[in-house]
Amino acid sequence: MSQFKFAYKGLNYFAAALSKFLAVFEIEPKTGALTLIKKLEADFHEKSPEVTKVKWSRDNQYIVSGGEDGAIRLFKVSYNGKTTIDGFEQEKEFVIHSEGINDVDINSENTMVVSSSTDKT
Repeated sequence: MSQFKFAYKGLNYFAAALSKFLAVFEIEPKTGALTLIKKLEADFHEKSPEVTKVKWSRDNQYIVSGGEDGAIRLFKVSYNGKTTIDGFEQEKEFVIHSEGINDVDINSENTMVVSSSTDKT
């Protein structure tokens, strides 16, 4: 696991960068046991695919990832009820960098995503 971020608002989930995959886990608060909810390939670099950054939106509706392929991917999180995650699916992809991603973020309205890259953009 190269990077991980907890969900906001007290949900017992975290998103993790696992090699070329974005994964979401549920954490059992009393025992710390982890349950994998879903894992999707999220970096397609030809030689060394790796997701390097993950970030939850503040309302837990989206996860943003960035990786060595220079692409930013936006995933929509689906829920069964208010706090139980069913899964997530890629909604958008932005190929805006020629090198790997250093950082990503999403604004509180879920209308803008920002990123930085080793290509200095």
